[in-house]
Amino acid sequence: MIRDWVSRFGMWGPVVIILAMVASMFLFVVPNLLLLIISSVSYGPLWGSVISIIAVFVSSTVAYLIGYWVGPAILKRLLKDKTRAKLTELVKDYGVGAIILFRLSPILSNEAISFIPAFLRINYKKFILATLVGSIPVIAILAFTAGEGNFKTVLIWLSIISLVVYIVYLIIDIRRKKKRET
Repeated sequence: MIRDWVSRFGMWGPVVIILAMVASMFLFVVPNLLLLIISSVSYGPLWGSVISIIAVFVSSTVAYLIGYWVGPAILKRLLKDKTRAKLTELVKDYGVGAIILFRLSPILSNEAISFIPAFLRINYKKFILATLVGSIPVIAILAFTAGEGNFKTVLIWLSIISLVVYIVYLIIDIRRKKKRET
């Protein structure tokens, strides 16, 4: 069914998925995780992954550039005050680690995390590298399990993996802070 819908776009199918990913950064209606699944189901593990990585790269870059040039004005319109404050604090405290965590986790907002680093003037190369480091494992897992249709199990495992990565990161960060204090 999904494959049939995407096939209607012919050779423009990958472009439609990439543009939908960019649009999802602003509309928050279609979660980008769903678009990653659509890409994998429609184009198979290899090409679905390639399209997904390009889509994440393009959409994150667009959001970063908008966050960089428009700054607080766009954040106030797109994010609630409480959400914006929490995300800003998280990125200030944990930098690229927070970006990787958000990209690894299927339950955290991937969309919002692309605007904050630009607003905070985190280097684009660090941002996009952290985005890809966090996104590629998720894309790979989804790509190789998409054909099975067992997304609930996959999402649970992705959540567990991201939680373990987060805990390990916190332990390392706490130890690093203690060393600096002594």
